Amino acid sequence: VPVTGSSIAFLIDTSSSMDEAPTPGFELPGRPTPPTRLAAAKEQLLQAVQAMPKESQFRLLTFADRAHVWTPEPIRPGRRSNRDLTELLTRLQSAGGTNLYEGL
Repeated sequence: VPVTGSSIAFLIDTSSSMDEAPTPGFELPGRPTPPTRLAAAKEQLLQAVQAMPKESQFRLLTFADRAHVWTPEPIRPGRRSNRDLTELLTRLQSAGGTNLYEGL
């Protein structure tokens, strides 16, 4: 999905249901299917950020039982932020229930 706009907030569900396999038919071109929905979300997030114009900015939020803001200040895409985002995403684990209201 193309990212449009100059200020984007990415919201990822990190509830336990994200440990399930991706929806049948989900494929990433040239890559094996990720083992979990959370892994797929992480990969898609990285691809989206890498495709963003350099003058744009983004924030990352997650939710399960509670919401969490991972990037208190907006971040501009670039080599360093991609590296930092990749490191942050490795720490995201799925746990808990799904509280959509917290995410919103």
